[in-house]
Amino acid sequence: MLTCVLCKYNTMYWNNLCEDCTKIQKLMDIYGQTTIHDFIDKTLKIQEDKMDYRIKKNINDVLKKE
Repeated sequence: MLTCVLCKYNTMYWNNLCEDCTKIQKLMDIYGQTTIHDFIDKTLKIQEDKMDYRIKKNINDVLKKE
């Protein structure tokens, strides 16, 4: 048995990718690698300016409670 190359969680017998990761590969084939990476960066990663806002908000909340 092989372990999925991408998620390293699922096992399968014939392919390098499990069914879920194969869907990702098909999307990359359709839309292009850069489009998928840009989408992941925009949706899943927290931008630095938003992270700074969250940190400031949490600090202000802690200071208000004191």
